[in-house]
Formats: sequence, structure tokens, C-alpha cells
Amino acid sequence: MASKSSDNANSGRFTEAAFGWAETVIGGEIVRREQMSRWRPTYFLDIQSNDGSVTKCYLRGYRSAGVTEDEAALSNTIGPELVRQNIADLKNLLGRPFNSENAGLAALEEQIKRDPEHHLEDTIRVLHRIECRMEFLQAPIQKFAGFSSLEPLQRM
Repeated sequence: MASKSSDNANSGRFTEAAFGWAETVIGGEIVRREQMSRWRPTYFLDIQSNDGSVTKCYLRGYRSAGVTEDEAALSNTIGPELVRQNIADLKNLLGRPFNSENAGLAALEEQIKRDPEHHLEDTIRVLHRIECRMEFLQAPIQKFAGFSSLEPLQRM
């Protein structure tokens, strides 16, 4: 079992990994973060996407440093590639390019509202691939953060 001081030394690195993960999930860069006074790290984040829009988020931090360094590195290195794959799938499905995953998902949502059955099977396939990729990224972060809701980062 790791010592308390070892856990504290690792927690900053894992918090930084969680920030990188949040940027990947939302598809942008953190432009503001405000730490809340709690028994474990929690943050209000503003993440600005490539199109200039800002998404406000709440990131609830670790309970203990249970994620390995390899898992954190994997999330930060493969995350952007998985987002690129999601954007490519959305482009292929909707027939136009997007500058962020959020923009593609918003366009897909509008398409579904207009015509829910338009390319239904292809839409289900794309959404399934996106969900599987996100589960691949989220599982290690959720493990170390102690989340059971499967929604560690929630939009406000």
C-alpha cells in the first residue's frame, strides 16, 4: 500500500491528467479553472472549443491515487486520436467536416430532430463507435476517481 505522502505526491499529476482528459472529452482547451474548497479536489472549468464557444463543466477529483501512471498517459496520448476518429465518423455520416467533436454531435442532434429515421442504421453504428471509444478513455479515470455514476464530468 502506498504511503500517504506518496499518494499526495501523485495526486497533482493525476489531477493534471484529469484536466487533459476533460479537454479531450469536451474538445477544447481549459481557459479557466476554479478549485472548490472540499475534502477532495473539485473544479469548475471553462473549456473553449476551436469554434470559440465555451463549455462550463464541473470536474470532481480523485478519492485516492488509484489510477496508474500508464493509464493516465494512455488517456492523454490516445484521447486526441479517438476524438479525431469520432470527428471523421461524424463527417462521413453527415457529409461535411467539423472543427470539433461537439460541433459534429450538435449537427447530428439537429439531423435527428429533423428526420429521426434518416440513415438510422448508420447513425446507430456511429453513435455506438463513439460510445465505445469514450468508455475506453473513461474507465481508467473513473476507476481512480471513484465514480460509479459513469458521468464524472458533467456539463452545467
